[in-house]
Amino acid sequence: MNYNSAEYIKQYNKTLNEHCDWEIQLSTDEEHKDSFAVFHLNTHPAEQDTAVFVGYIPIVTPVESLICSESFCFDYCRLGIGIGRKIRIFLSTESGKLFFDEQCQELLNKLQAQATEGSEPQ
Repeated sequence: MNYNSAEYIKQYNKTLNEHCDWEIQLSTDEEHKDSFAVFHLNTHPAEQDTAVFVGYIPIVTPVESLICSESFCFDYCRLGIGIGRKIRIFLSTESGKLFFDEQCQELLNKLQAQATEGSEPQ
């Protein structure tokens, strides 16, 4: 199968268009040869022609895998937005320091520990 062909990419994007707001292009980045660049097509009425770069996927990734990933990423993003709305941050007028609610403080502590250990955030 010729993954680089314009016809293959056109068919891939047609299938993506039926299920989600993403499209692919052949990567032009030297570090990501044999990859597709993935873009989210902005559906906001004011910016309909804007495509936002999401990342790279291996060129052999089946379209079904990318469709499933889009759904997962959308749900994960909504979860983050929901959590963000529940977090409270307080500014002490006496000390000028920020204080976080318990949920936020636990997340910050975890991220700080991971950064200290040099591991990737989870």
